[in-house]
Amino acid sequence: MDVYRKTIEEGSFEHQFYGALGFPPLSEEAEDIPLVIRITLGDMELLDGFYMLLPLEASSLSVEDAIRKYVICENEDDRIDMKRQLAKDPNPDLLDIYDDLLQIYREVDAGKISLSYHINNGASDIQPTEPAGIHERLCPIASDSRAAYRMLDIVLEVCEDADPFSGMTEEQRDEMLRDFRSIFVLYLMDKHSYEPMDDRESSSNTEGENLSALLDYLMSEDMLMISPWSVLTNESHLSEDPPEFCNDGGYSITARGYELLNSIIHEAEFYIDNYDIFGDVYVKGASEISFNTCYGESLIIPVLKKSGVDPFRALFVIALYFGNLDPLESEESLLFSDEPLRDLFYLITYAPAEKDIGSELLDRIISEGTAKVEERHLREARIRHFEDIGRRIDG
Repeated sequence: MDVYRKTIEEGSFEHQFYGALGFPPLSEEAEDIPLVIRITLGDMELLDGFYMLLPLEASSLSVEDAIRKYVICENEDDRIDMKRQLAKDPNPDLLDIYDDLLQIYREVDAGKISLSYHINNGASDIQPTEPAGIHERLCPIASDSRAAYRMLDIVLEVCEDADPFSGMTEEQRDEMLRDFRSIFVLYLMDKHSYEPMDDRESSSNTEGENLSALLDYLMSEDMLMISPWSVLTNESHLSEDPPEFCNDGGYSITARGYELLNSIIHEAEFYIDNYDIFGDVYVKGASEISFNTCYGESLIIPVLKKSGVDPFRALFVIALYFGNLDPLESEESLLFSDEPLRDLFYLITYAPAEKDIGSELLDRIISEGTAKVEERHLREARIRHFEDIGRRIDG
């Protein structure tokens, strides 16, 4: 279904006016069929949109990469050159529209907004990773029966950044984030020899109070994930010198804590092994399903939900596994801020819902993706089997 069907009737006043503004911006020196990009925002009229000539190689890039490389530009010098060129264009409004686009992409990069991509008189909600070439259309030039150009006619929809925790009560959110922070502190103690300092008596800052409360939680009877060194030194079987990972007055991870950390590793590897394939799914006409195309859509979140897996926990343990949260160690204040985890969970906010995909289609995607994962597991098991045979023979 086409969301946007914007047209300018040929021969109309608007059509003549558009031509007087320099659309399409074609070069008489072009030897091949030129490529024009036009960008409008939402219901913006075509006459108010941005347009420019693109190099032919832009067709081989993704839609977003073509825009970022040749319209938004990759550095400030190129953007300045672009503005100089636009200032000479017959359309006096192009420069202002260009500034608006620059600001939009700045806010996208800052995580303040998100964009959805549509093709005017074409496909809706396309993936920005899809090749630009598959969305170009050939446009004849009425004044010259032999002339034509290709056009990439993009419509951008701007969406305000949504709150990934909006579906939870405040109590549910706080409990979930407390559990994640607890796991993260254990992880830092184990991997980076992090030494949490409980200075509740001398500290008046909020971060110190939060850390003290978190340490109390980890030491609680229900958790028993860490123990203060003073408790351990009372054990008769311990030596007088504390282990290398403990300082006097500090904390050590208990056996139960290490069990949790080991289970987190296995959990993360399970998610990666079984759900990574759904991070690049391309569906053509609801009949052809392809994986790992480099231009497909990420359906990890709807697949996790359909499989009964908590996407918040899955994203957290995967980020932990890959060390993506490690920088928080040096900025303890961020550990108790919602923002780092809010940024981590933005995928949940913008992921397509099952109703948008279709329940039957999502079931087929899961079935075919799972089958491919199982095929890979069998291949890997077969390889390990032959390697084992080879080692026994060599031995």
